[in-house]
Amino acid sequence: MDARQFDELKLTGSLPSPTGVGLAILQLTRDENYSMGDVTRVIQSDPALTGRILKLSNTASFAAANPVTTVAQAAMRVGARSVRNLALGFTLVSGNRSGRCEGFDYERYWSSSLAVAVMAQGLAEHCGGVSPADAFTCGLLSDIGSLALASIHSERYTQMLARASAEHASDIVLLEREAFDLDHSELACAMLADWRLPEAFSYAVGALELRELHVEGTPPADIALARVL
Repeated sequence: MDARQFDELKLTGSLPSPTGVGLAILQLTRDENYSMGDVTRVIQSDPALTGRILKLSNTASFAAANPVTTVAQAAMRVGARSVRNLALGFTLVSGNRSGRCEGFDYERYWSSSLAVAVMAQGLAEHCGGVSPADAFTCGLLSDIGSLALASIHSERYTQMLARASAEHASDIVLLEREAFDLDHSELACAMLADWRLPEAFSYAVGALELRELHVEGTPPADIALARVL
């Protein structure tokens, strides 16, 4: 999708976006010279978010003799960038557990997203070549475009889902493009880029929908992330 189309969607004010601590992190890290110490202090202001990051940092992927007990330690073990990405991902989950789209199953959406995240993390641990924390975050947000369409066009998305069910449609993307002139994968990639998440995230999400990898000229780490999704 082009920049103009995405800007118009942003102006609706209905796109899922980080709030509270997540928004503070997003604003803080728009400057490439941001301090991880500042990000750590923002994260620590949210006990629930801190707990989620510490829990993930102490999983088998990053297990060490001594468990991490602070966000600063998590940043050292998992990586500062990965902690920032995790924080954005988790705040999106907590801020968008429900919505106005009657035909959209929010509980099922987040359960599925979490399942993809955990599976991607496990594959990253097994296959290597990509940070398990980044694999988790990318998996968690891989279908964020569906949530976005349900948020922006709640009534029309409900109608589209009803049509898909009635017609036993297997390719929801075609119906989305017909109804909205874009699909959830395109929108997800634009959102991930807007949040300044790694380009590898957008590549992986796009490849997931296309079910193919364009490897020529693509960094190996991007390909590795796409493969675990």
